[in-house]
Amino acid sequence: MEDILRQFDAFLLAFLRITAFLFFMPVFSSRVIPALARLGLAFFLTLCLFYPFSSLFKISPLSSWELGLYALREFFVGIVMGTFVSIIFSAFQLAGTIYGYQMGFGVISILDPEAMESVSLTGQLKYLLAMFLFLETNCHHNLLLALFNSFNVVPLGSAKITKGLVKEIFLVFSGSFIIAVQIALPIIAILLMIDIALGIIGRTIPQLNVFIIGFPLKIGVATLTLIFLLPALRVLMGGLLNGLAQGVDKVLFYIK
Repeated sequence: MEDILRQFDAFLLAFLRITAFLFFMPVFSSRVIPALARLGLAFFLTLCLFYPFSSLFKISPLSSWELGLYALREFFVGIVMGTFVSIIFSAFQLAGTIYGYQMGFGVISILDPEAMESVSLTGQLKYLLAMFLFLETNCHHNLLLALFNSFNVVPLGSAKITKGLVKEIFLVFSGSFIIAVQIALPIIAILLMIDIALGIIGRTIPQLNVFIIGFPLKIGVATLTLIFLLPALRVLMGGLLNGLAQGVDKVLFYIK
C-alpha cells in the first residue's frame, strides 16, 4: 500500500511539472486550446514517461506538507521552462512591433486569440511566422525531449532558486531584446532612409504632400523588404528556435 501511494505521489508531481510547462509554453498555452485538452495531453505525456522510465521517479515517502512543498517546486520548474520558451517567442513579436511603428501601423492592432489582448499587426505576423517555423522544424519534439530530460537533470522535489537562475533570467530578457532589434534592424534602416529622402523632397518641393506619398511608400517598401529577407529570417529564426531545447537545459542547470 505504501509503495502504491509513493508511486501516486511521484506520478502527481511529474504531472504537475508537465502541466505547468504546457500551460506556459507557446502553441500549447493558447487559449484557443481548451484547458481540459491541455490537462489531458499532460496526463498522456506523464503516462508515456512514467512507466517506461520509472527509475527516474523514485521518491521517499512524503508527509502531506512535504508533498505540498514538492508540488510547488515541480510547478515552479514547469513555469520556468515554459516561460523561457515564451520569452524567445516574444522577441519575434517585439521585432514586428518595432518596425510596425516605423511603417505607420502604430495605431493598427488586432486581437491575439492566445493572450486575448490587442497586439500590433506586424508583431502578430512575426509571432505566427515563428510559430509555423517552430512546428515545421519539429522544435516541439526537441522541447518535449528536453522536458523528459528535465526529470533526469532536476529530480522530483529537488528544484531550488539560485542566484545563477536570477542572473540567467535577466540575460534571457536582455538577449530577447537584442534579438528583436537584430531582426527589425534591416527594415528600420530602410524606412529611416525613406524618411530622410522624403524630408529632403519636402524641403525641395514644399507644394508636394510627402505625407500622402510617404505612407503607402513606406508600407510597400517595408513589405517588399520583408519578403526579400524571408529566407534569411527563416535561417535566423530557425537557428534560434532549434536552440530552445539547449536553452531549457541550461536554465535547468541553475535550479537543480
